[in-house]
Amino acid sequence: FGQRSVAFVWHLSLNWRPEWGGALYWCHEKSDYAYVPAEYNKLFLFDVKEETSHFVTHVSRHAQGKRLAFNGWWTAAWEPTLQDKGLGRYLGNWKHRGNLTSLQQNVLIDYLTEIEEERGGKDPPGNRGLHHALQLLDMETEQSQPESTAFFIAEPYYSDSAGYEDMEVEEL
Repeated sequence: FGQRSVAFVWHLSLNWRPEWGGALYWCHEKSDYAYVPAEYNKLFLFDVKEETSHFVTHVSRHAQGKRLAFNGWWTAAWEPTLQDKGLGRYLGNWKHRGNLTSLQQNVLIDYLTEIEEERGGKDPPGNRGLHHALQLLDMETEQSQPESTAFFIAEPYYSDSAGYEDMEVEEL
């Protein structure tokens, strides 16, 4: 998945009908949310991970309109190394660990596992954080693969008082 961290799909086909296809299908989802019909001005934002594998369903040749959607992703530029200053403090904060991409997390797990194996599974005196950081990253990797894929849908709503369009976000 490279350094992709957040993906998006934004449906922009006005008056699109579900029977024409073009819906998002979530490959690892086994609930009512596995199939999400295309709908005008609906924005999907989701983490890029194995469990967010998806595809767009076939558009029927009988569709009476053109399907328009934008899709893409935001990327994370940082690839961690053990020489990074402040890495221990960064990993010590659960909010920071939660912001790691899958690749960043896997790179750190590989580094820490290699060091732990070289040390025979023991941290030297004064460096008790290595084994603990590895446990935290491993635990969060397992927890980042829930039974149900969380993704967000942003739907437009209009504010009469402000006079502009805004987005309302709902976690599914």
